[in-house]
Parts: sequence; structure tokens; C-alpha cells
Amino acid sequence: MQQIFTPFKPPARFWSKSWKSILQLIANGLFKSLLVISSYYWIKELAYMLRNEGQVKTQNIIYLLITAGLIVLLRLHERYIAEKMSQRYINTIRSSLLKRLMRASIRDIQNRTIGNLSSRLAGDLSAVKRWLSLGISRLITHTVLLAVTIFLIANINLYLGSVISFAIFTLVSMAMFIGNRLKKSIKKVRRNRIKIHSLLVERLSAIAMIRTMGKEGDEVNRINVQGKKLEGNIARQGIYLGLLRGVGEASAIILIALFYLVNGFSSIDLSIDEVTALISIILFLSSPIRELGRIQE
Repeated sequence: MQQIFTPFKPPARFWSKSWKSILQLIANGLFKSLLVISSYYWIKELAYMLRNEGQVKTQNIIYLLITAGLIVLLRLHERYIAEKMSQRYINTIRSSLLKRLMRASIRDIQNRTIGNLSSRLAGDLSAVKRWLSLGISRLITHTVLLAVTIFLIANINLYLGSVISFAIFTLVSMAMFIGNRLKKSIKKVRRNRIKIHSLLVERLSAIAMIRTMGKEGDEVNRINVQGKKLEGNIARQGIYLGLLRGVGEASAIILIALFYLVNGFSSIDLSIDEVTALISIILFLSSPIRELGRIQE
């Protein structure tokens, strides 16, 4: 039976083999959250000084620039750890598959085509690697970042934090729903590509026999049929990718509008400096919301 992996159901023994990398990703998310919290207070102080004294504190500007550089380094570290972790695990899987293939009977090997075997050892494993490198890292770092950011807003005002956290939960759920549809579309695209790859490998290895039998046109048409199916599935994949990107880009505007709505129709007493700093933090959340929707790719 074919086992389907999801971000919440990774391959066997994944956590036990990758716990050091997981801890590094958690630390990455916590450190990024610390930078976001620090940025809130630096921006708040800058807005206060600019509004009341007509000048800015150069030290805070330097801190924000350093923070921007550190965020770049943290993204680099996150991707490096994720890619290394996934490739290490894929090497283990490939080695196990090859050992099992070497021990299989000649009859079992002959029942499988060369194209199917090459697709299984290359295409399928690359898909698992992509999920491990992007899905796991996004799930860990962005969940930590959003949780700490919600805690920051709730610490400023509990009612506002509750409303914003509900909105973030709704947006993430919407992104994950679209991401689930995207996953099904990607599976169809991958299946079509594997079929085309298998057909090409098998037909190229038997091209002399095909020409002798005069079946060139039939074989080309068979591959073209798969190409048409691939074209339709890729178009649907583009729709879901566009929807997901749209939700991510619109999330910041939605959260800001909700923030002003709550601030206007309730007794929340926030200074202009706090409003400016909070909006700056909210603008930072659009990317994590969008990328959490893509963890099921």
C-alpha cells in the first residue's frame, strides 16, 4: 500500500533521525521572533521621537538595519539546515530502495519498466525532498514566529490580540485549504511528468524496433496525449498558486483594516507610536501566512 506523507505525518523515523536539525529550526524561529519584538520597540521609540522632538535616534536606525541583515542570515540558515536535513534523509531512503532492489528476484525486476524505476528513484524522491526541505522548515519557523507575534500583540492589548489571533488563524486556515488543493494538483502534475518520463525512456531504448514496426506516429501521439493532460493540470496548479499568493499579499491589508476597525469601535487606548509599530509588525506577517499554506506541496 502506498503511504501518503503530509507535513503532519512525516516518513518513518524522520523525527528521530533529524532532531538536531529540528532544534536548530526551532531556535531559528525563536531568534527571528526576538528580532520582531525588538523591532516593535525600536520603531515605537523612533515614531515617538519623530512626532514629539522632530528628530530620530540614529542608534535605533542602526539596530533596525542590523535586524534586517540578521533576518537575511536567518533565512539563509533556515534553508541551509532544511536542505541538508532533507538530502541526508533522502540518501538514506535511496540507499534502502537500492538495497531492496538488489535483493529482489529477477522476475520482480523484469515486471518493472526502466522508466518506472528511474522515476521512482529520481522524481518521487525529489518530491519527498522538496516537502522535507520546505514543508518542515516552514511549519516550524513560521508557526513559532506567528505564535510569538500574537503573544506580543496580546501583551499590548488582550482584546486586540484575541481578534488579531482569530484573523490570523482564519487566514492560515484559508491558505492551508488552498494549499491542500494545490497539493492534489501538484500530485497530478507529477504523475503526468513521471508517465511522460517513463514513456520517453522506454521508447528511446526501443527506437530501432519502433521504426521497424512503423509505429513512430502512434508513439509520438501517445506522448502528446500525456502532454495535453500535463498542460491542463499545470494550468490548474497556476490557479491555486495565484490564489495562495493573493491570500498572502492581501493578509497584511486585511489585518491592518481589522486593527483599525477594532481600534475605532472599542475603548482600546493606543498611542500613535504603538499603532505605527504594530502596523510595521503586521506587514511582516504576510509572508509566513502565505508560506504556511504551501507546506503541503
